[in-house]
Amino acid sequence: MKKHLTIRLTLVLLLGGVELHNNGFSPVRRCYHITGIGIEKPVEMEPNGDPQEMVRRIRECGGFVTLAHPAWSLMTYEEVDALEGLDAIEIWNGVSGVYSGRGDSSAYIDVLAARGKLLPFTAVDDTHY
Repeated sequence: MKKHLTIRLTLVLLLGGVELHNNGFSPVRRCYHITGIGIEKPVEMEPNGDPQEMVRRIRECGGFVTLAHPAWSLMTYEEVDALEGLDAIEIWNGVSGVYSGRGDSSAYIDVLAARGKLLPFTAVDDTHY
């Protein structure tokens, strides 16, 4: 009786990524979290930099740019609409849903679509731990 050797191979795809923040809370809340996936080099950015500049720098580094959890960030539709060069918007964020009740950002894509701006969307768990 012959015995067979079984080899299991697991492939892991690693993508370079970054999340840039602008967490301004004074005099009014202005919170932007912008992610880049597939970046080809480090994104150089000052803390709490200009959100439009974040988008530009991520794209410059080869990244796919997503606006993360705008409902959690309490962003207005106008603030989201003003950002140029986004590749996608996050419409569901599990951690935001659990801890703040603001995980659902799907209304943003509807409002943007009504304004003629069509974007793909993502949904994530956002687990940092």
